Amino acid sequence: QVAPSELYRRKKICYRFISDKVIMALDKNGALFLNSANFFIPNSEIPFEVIISIFNSSIINFFYRRIFNSFKLLRNHIEDFPIPELSKENIITLQELYTKGSKGSLDMYELDEYVGTLFGLNTEQINYIHKTLVKDDKERDIGNKEV
Repeated sequence: QVAPSELYRRKKICYRFISDKVIMALDKNGALFLNSANFFIPNSEIPFEVIISIFNSSIINFFYRRIFNSFKLLRNHIEDFPIPELSKENIITLQELYTKGSKGSLDMYELDEYVGTLFGLNTEQINYIHKTLVKDDKERDIGNKEV
C-alpha cells in the first residue's frame, strides 16, 4: 500500500512510532522519512503547534505509559488522548511554548505545568507526574546499559 506522494509532501505532525514515550514534531516542508516515524494531519481548527505542545508534555506521556503501556505509539492511542477545551489565550500561550521549545529555550516543567492546569490538575499532581516520568526514564536508562 502506498499513499499518493501529495499526502506526504505537506505540512504534518510526525511522531516516533516505536517508542515508550510520545515524541512529536512539526514538518513544515513536506519531507519524506523512513518507516520508523509516522505522521498525521489533524482534522481540527487547533493549530499544529498547539497539538504538538500538548502531546509532548509529561501529562500526555504519563497517560500514555499508564493507560497503554506500549512500545508502539498507535493511531488509536493518539485518537484516544484527551485534548482539553482551549480558549484563544490558551492557544496563544501553547504556541509561545512551542516556539520556545523549537528554539531550545523551554524548560519542560513550564510546559508540564501549563498543560497540567488545562487538564484541571493541581501543582501536587503535576509535580507527581513530572517526578514519576523522570524516575521512570532513569530506571529505563539503567536497564538498557550494558555491564
